[in-house]
Amino acid sequence: LLRFSESDLYQKTLAMDIHKEMPFYAEDPDSSDRYMGVMDFVAFGETEIVLIDFKTDALSPKEIQQRYSSQLNTYRKALQILRPGTPVYAYAWSFHNDLAIKI
Repeated sequence: LLRFSESDLYQKTLAMDIHKEMPFYAEDPDSSDRYMGVMDFVAFGETEIVLIDFKTDALSPKEIQQRYSSQLNTYRKALQILRPGTPVYAYAWSFHNDLAIKI
């Protein structure tokens, strides 16, 4: 947790509007798909959104990226519906590896 708090990624989000354990519900108007759940960490900035999902798996960064890309891309899609036109940058924070893995 200390490594995360010292990371450049977290430091960047401190100037943003941070939401932890953020529940969400979004409906895609193009496909009528529905998305709901809880996102670990979302930071809303004026020009971007940073999404971070915390992972405790003892896996390599590549394995985490492969295993969780679908989940984080679903969260990204929901955020794009909720805040159209705002770029969403998604990361899995690996506690095992002490690093952010871009998704």
